[in-house]
Amino acid sequence: MAQKHELSDTLRFLLTVLFARARLVLATTAFCVVGAILACAVLPKTYVGDFSILIKSPEIDRSIFGENADVVVKPGRVQANTLSDEFEILTSPGLAQVVAEAYHNDGHLPDHLQIKPGGASDATPAVSEVPAAGAQQVNRLAGILREKLEVTPVRESDVIHVRLSGSNREELDRLVKLYAAAYQRYRAGIWFDAGALRFFQDQAASSLAAWKKCLAALQETRKEAGDLDPAVERARLEQIVSEYQRTLNDLETSIAADSSAYETLLSLDPAQAVTFLTEETNDNRLFWQLSEEIAKAKAHRHELAKNHADGSIILSKVDRELEAFYRDYKSQLGQMLRNDLSRLSARRDALLSNTRSIRSRLSQLGETEHRAAVLQQDADLYRDQYNMYSAKVLEMSALNNMRAASTSSVSILSPPRVGIRPIWPDPRLLIPLAGFLGLILGLVVAALSSLLNGSFSLPEEVTRELGIPVVASFPELDDQGTLRAGSGAA
Repeated sequence: MAQKHELSDTLRFLLTVLFARARLVLATTAFCVVGAILACAVLPKTYVGDFSILIKSPEIDRSIFGENADVVVKPGRVQANTLSDEFEILTSPGLAQVVAEAYHNDGHLPDHLQIKPGGASDATPAVSEVPAAGAQQVNRLAGILREKLEVTPVRESDVIHVRLSGSNREELDRLVKLYAAAYQRYRAGIWFDAGALRFFQDQAASSLAAWKKCLAALQETRKEAGDLDPAVERARLEQIVSEYQRTLNDLETSIAADSSAYETLLSLDPAQAVTFLTEETNDNRLFWQLSEEIAKAKAHRHELAKNHADGSIILSKVDRELEAFYRDYKSQLGQMLRNDLSRLSARRDALLSNTRSIRSRLSQLGETEHRAAVLQQDADLYRDQYNMYSAKVLEMSALNNMRAASTSSVSILSPPRVGIRPIWPDPRLLIPLAGFLGLILGLVVAALSSLLNGSFSLPEEVTRELGIPVVASFPELDDQGTLRAGSGAA
């Protein structure tokens, strides 16, 4: 009985707490729902377009396989080899290329896939010529189509389901319709025009020609770089540029030092210039001779000063000679610094010109390497395609007689269509999920706020915690005298 009473008190306490914080719970739920609505409006939408193909198996003449052949034919079911053929056509790079070309040509299928009035195509399917300006866009779209394409068989049936996904519903609708039309015509060109063997032979020949063309272009590109290995040549040129850069830094330092010395020299008196830059002038014959002349003149003046007073005619003459020597020394020293600056500047300009030339060569080498890498990648791709189609030619040669007698026919079971609603984001899923999570979050927040609140909510809590009986309890009123929801006082 006590246990039931305790459970009743707990349930009453929880309902009281939640009822008191109903606004918090509703606000949290509403916030999450609004967030989900905004997410559905802002997030990019993904649509799915699809169509279904029904493959009708022909009646197979067992006599063409021989008496001892083990052939399993299930009525109403497509044989494994026929199903794999349709899968290969649907997922082939050639079909994706045809759809990309048709999309690039404003929805018109290429000329080599136009259907004659009798139902057969004009020629065996092949890669059509696309202007160079749009070839890159067509190849990129073909790659995207192959990535977005999903081809799945419907279990225990002769139906294949084809799906394409994208964010633009109108463009996706065009692509799905083009894919369905191009598949039928592409398949007609393979099986009913010249046969599978001829198709794969033509594809092998086309891939071989493209492979040879890429190899020739690659060889021509490598001739532009000469017989040197591009990587070795790049390393050598980068080392030269690094050495030139170090030399340029040294030249800049020397030019700055000479410029500073020249500015200092201009501010000196002629007599002070004799003791300026002595390390640079000691090994110069001209400055050595001038220094000797100055020393002799100073010694001669010193001797004359013993017998003549300052200001005398003979001392004044010697002073004028010394002044002339000083000016000549300063002038020659300034000329030497100017010559050094001119020489260093000319060398710096030559190095800068050589550095620009080498950097230009490095840039051309980088472009050549990139072009060679792209051509090598294309050559590898066409080589792999050639090997694949060559192997398929051998396989088709062995199975040609069997397939000639057992070619299936297909029909579009469900026409191409794109769903009106995007598969993502799905408001029917996100909004209820956000409301449920918001409700749970609101309940958790309400429970935590109640646990962190130290006040009493029920009279039984006062009696249980303090041991004091409750005489009476009354509800809490707001300022207008209205009863507050879930409130009470004891």
